[in-house]
Amino acid sequence: MKIKLNPKQNNMETTEQVMNRINTDEDVLKDNGLTQDKFNKQCEGLPEDEVAFRFLKLLIKSLNQGWIADHKNHNQWKYEPRFIVASSGFRYYVFGGWLALSGVGSRLCLKDSSLAIHAGRKFTKWYEQLIIIK
Repeated sequence: MKIKLNPKQNNMETTEQVMNRINTDEDVLKDNGLTQDKFNKQCEGLPEDEVAFRFLKLLIKSLNQGWIADHKNHNQWKYEPRFIVASSGFRYYVFGGWLALSGVGSRLCLKDSSLAIHAGRKFTKWYEQLIIIK
């Protein structure tokens, strides 16, 4: 499988190393050269779902380490976390994987199932903010 990397990316960490390093909002922002104050300022005046989308794009960038999905490659798997809304609230449910077809925003796909599980469990609030209208 050919993986496209960001030209700035020299050294890829293992999935486990990335998951150990990216666990909080602060970790995501720091990995992308931002502080909470700077991110808040950039998002000032935006609707809640757009703020969440911006954050999730940063999260995906951090977890994927420069990997960019090739949506023309029918043999390359792409993954995303899936959620359920129940009486107990919005929560991570399972990951989904696909080859050529997409049922989610392709900008938010991850390169492997472990990262999808990690994103879904650790960053649920951002997905809820993007998906659910309150």
